[in-house]
Amino acid sequence: GLYATILGKNSYEESINNYNALLKWIDTNGFKPVGPLIKSFYTTFVLTKSINNMVYEMQIQIDKK
Repeated sequence: GLYATILGKNSYEESINNYNALLKWIDTNGFKPVGPLIKSFYTTFVLTKSINNMVYEMQIQIDKK
């Protein structure tokens, strides 16, 4: 299927801003979410030693409205 994706580098708590930006992009561009949020982390606290440098990707399956 078709997915909207956003990459981020910040803390887990701050990732809500990217989630909201992704939802806004979906709506603004004439799409609707049709699946759950998928969040994949490319780094962990063990690797970064900082919760503010978590690298992640969020994806939501979308379809035209």
